[in-house]
Amino acid sequence: MAKKKVIGEDGKTYTMKEKKPIYKRVWFWILAVIVVAGISGALGGEEEPVNGGEKVDQSSQAESKSEDKPETKESKKEEQPAEEVKAYNISDEVNVGDVMYVVNGIETATNVGGEYGQNSKGTYLIVSISVTNNGSEALSVSDDFFVLKNDGKEYKSDAMAAIYANDDSSFFLESINPDLTMSGKVIFDVSDAVIDSTTKQLQVATGFWGTETELINLQQ
Repeated sequence: MAKKKVIGEDGKTYTMKEKKPIYKRVWFWILAVIVVAGISGALGGEEEPVNGGEKVDQSSQAESKSEDKPETKESKKEEQPAEEVKAYNISDEVNVGDVMYVVNGIETATNVGGEYGQNSKGTYLIVSISVTNNGSEALSVSDDFFVLKNDGKEYKSDAMAAIYANDDSSFFLESINPDLTMSGKVIFDVSDAVIDSTTKQLQVATGFWGTETELINLQQ
C-alpha cells in the first residue's frame, strides 16, 4: 500500500497510508460478478418477445402449429353410405333360410268372415302368400313370421282375423312337411294412411326368433 507524507497543523510531518480506490478492491469485483450472473439468469428464464415486444408462450405456439397441420388422407375419407337393403316384389320367390315365400297379391276389406266374422278397427290389409318348406324337418307356420313395416313403424298381424279370412282353417300353427307348400292369408289391421302408402313392406322370417329376414314390397 502506498504511503504519503502530510504536514500537520503543528508543523510536523506525518506519514499516512494511502487508501486504494474502491474499484481496485477484490470484494468489489466479486460482488459485481454475482450481480451480473443473477441478472443474466433472470433474463434467460423470460419468454421470447415477438411482435413488438409482446411475450409469447413457446409451448402454446408449438401446439398452435400442430393444430394448423393439414388433414391427413385418412381424415379426409368420406364416410361410406349405408348399404341399401334389398327388397323383393310381389310374385318374387323369396328364400329365407330353408323357407321360400311368395306374395301372390294384396287386397283390403273392413270385414272378414261375413256376418259372424270380424270387423276391422281401421282397414284390413290382406296379404295372400305361399310358404314352401325346403328344409329337412316339418315347419310350423307362426304369425311371428310376418311383420308389416311402413315409415319406420312395425305392425303385427291379426291372427284372429286370419282365421276368418282363411275359411275357419287356421293358417298359423299349421305344420308343413318338407317339400310341401301351404297358401293362406295374413291380415293386418291398419290405418288408411298405411293402406295408401307406397313404401309399405312385408318382412318375412324363419323360426320363432326371426333369425333370418327379407323384405317384400307390397305395391301392385
